[in-house]
Amino acid sequence: MEQYAKVLRRLEELESLEISDYIKTLLDDADAVAARMTLDAPSWHKIANPGTGWFASKTAGWTADRFTIATGGFLVNFSAQVPTGTKAIRVFTYIINPSDADLHRAWARKASDPNISNTPLASSEDSHHLFYTNTDTANRAMSGQKVIWLSDAGKAEFAVSSANLDIYIAYPLEYLL
Repeated sequence: MEQYAKVLRRLEELESLEISDYIKTLLDDADAVAARMTLDAPSWHKIANPGTGWFASKTAGWTADRFTIATGGFLVNFSAQVPTGTKAIRVFTYIINPSDADLHRAWARKASDPNISNTPLASSEDSHHLFYTNTDTANRAMSGQKVIWLSDAGKAEFAVSSANLDIYIAYPLEYLL
């Protein structure tokens, strides 16, 4: 009878050990999921049905080397295209320089970003280039998918190196939340 009691105690120990290991695994998994879901861990999300055509464009009215709209820059509001809290978007952008006579450079920044000058060309703001090339007729037009950082209000500003540049911005494909 005593032997039988020992076996039962051992089975209970093993059974409780397995349950506790199982519970520990579940808790570890839950902690890992929670860590991935924190606000400090941004992630990209695809937009199910992005719009077609160009979302925004500017082909006239530029003042070279200026971000703010009041001085000839370009402000684009993406807030209706992405959820509140979006930090950045991935979009297809296209610039063309019809004259071939000027630099082919464009910059993007979140609206009113204090970390970049209002005059990016004069200030050599290379970190915010959207496109960059020297005068070259072979590179008259440039395009590609770009990441654009947004202000808390969902806005971005654009500047160009020449008033002759045209810029086209497609509807966002993805957003960083």
